[in-house]
Amino acid sequence: MIFKNNRFIDSLIFISTFVIILNFAYFVIEKSPVQYSDWLINYQGGFVRRGLPGEIFYQLNKFTNIPLDLIVFISISLLYIFFAINFVKLAKKIKFSFMNLLVFFSPLSFLYPLMEQKISGRKDIIFIFSIIFLATYLEKLKFENQKYLIILLILISTFSHTGFFVYVPIFFLIFLILNYRIPFKKIFIELIFISFFSIVFFFLIFFNTSIDQNSINEICKSIKEYLPSCGKSDYIETLNWSLKYEIELVTKIWNKENYIRFYTIAFLLANLPLMYVFYKSKLNKKYLFDLNPVFIFILISLFTFPIYFIGADYGRYMHLTYLSLLICYFKAISTKFLIVEKQSFYNIRKSLMFLIIILYGFTWTIPHCCNNNFKFIYQKPLSKIKNIN
Repeated sequence: MIFKNNRFIDSLIFISTFVIILNFAYFVIEKSPVQYSDWLINYQGGFVRRGLPGEIFYQLNKFTNIPLDLIVFISISLLYIFFAINFVKLAKKIKFSFMNLLVFFSPLSFLYPLMEQKISGRKDIIFIFSIIFLATYLEKLKFENQKYLIILLILISTFSHTGFFVYVPIFFLIFLILNYRIPFKKIFIELIFISFFSIVFFFLIFFNTSIDQNSINEICKSIKEYLPSCGKSDYIETLNWSLKYEIELVTKIWNKENYIRFYTIAFLLANLPLMYVFYKSKLNKKYLFDLNPVFIFILISLFTFPIYFIGADYGRYMHLTYLSLLICYFKAISTKFLIVEKQSFYNIRKSLMFLIIILYGFTWTIPHCCNNNFKFIYQKPLSKIKNIN
């Protein structure tokens, strides 16, 4: 082990969470058309995709008279804090070998919203909250009742952001990791039940992907006090976009030079340590058939592939997949769903290991969208210092 205790890791998780919350506070204060407006979409103009959180916040505002922007800020902050607390608990159960540290500090891991400020406070936190909540509390329920919690969280996730539907298999994976000792026939029946409701949710969203301008005006009327520029170059404006139109917009971005190639390389570089530890692990053969766990990584990645056709925020989508799989990986180790073989790196000096980890996890990141170059994290601070001189 490189670290004798987890204090540094615990501190880093909490500090990064605090900074992310500060970033989101800035977006709320400036009434950002991206990070803030998305949380205000509600059902006042009729049922619409993305509208569930905004409708809950809107009703809380009406019932309590607490300012809507304050409700949004406190709610999202609590989701981040909940994630941080339980992510720390999960990390405490892991032996942080050299490879596990590379996995933990991948540019797509929990530090990504810190390095890529613009995704702080996005609806991704709803899905991440759902996964960490299941990983922490699902096993406390009776096996027969677990499906109801999973269905509820799938509903909340997919009605918050349409794209989260492609991540539903990660809910299945968490369920399997926590119950793999139970006969597979029973697990399969429960998964069929969950799948049925997931498909129902999908079709409800699919047939309500867009609304007309009058409905958008009704939404804007309900939140005009908190978003005066509502419907102008923000997420609320996009609610009348058809799926076909969104795909056309993404296709234009694809035509940007080396766009697909860049994000493919970025995906491989950022996921390489995670793919390696999955490959070097084994499923618990006492309960499961013989299959290399790397196929779990491949299967989940393939399921999420469709979202790259309807949205351009490739960095965000990769981060969401990575962090979810990281939580699954940690939980799989703690439940012994995965048996991790000891990997010897004794030929590498500890100082060199630290250098590799720093260079890999703390010097570069992947743009969340619409760029074809890696981002050097310290470029802006160095530029400011240079300008001062």
